[in-house]
Amino acid sequence: MTIFDLFSLPNQFRLEHYRKLYTFTRMLPLITKIKEYEDVAAKKQTEDRDKTTLTDEDVMEIEELLGIRRHRKPKPEQEIQKEIESELEEKSNKKPIES
Repeated sequence: MTIFDLFSLPNQFRLEHYRKLYTFTRMLPLITKIKEYEDVAAKKQTEDRDKTTLTDEDVMEIEELLGIRRHRKPKPEQEIQKEIESELEEKSNKKPIES
C-alpha cells in the first residue's frame, strides 16, 4: 500500500493507517537512541568482565601455587627427578638450628 492509496480508502480506515504511520515515524528516531544505548551498555559490560576475569597467566600461577598441572603437559620423568634431587640437596645443605 502506498501513501496515495490511503486517500482512496474510507475515512475510518484512512485514520487507522495515519495513526500507524504517525506511530512509526515517531519511533524511528528512538531506534538510533536504542542502538547508542546498546553500544554503551555492551562496552561497559566488556569493561566490567575484563576487571573480574582471570587471565591465563593468573590461572597458571594459581595452579602452580596449588600444585595443579591441569592445563599443561605433564613434566617428563627426568625433569621431575632433577627437581626432587635439587630439593633434597637444598634440604641437606641447610644447617640445623643450634639451641
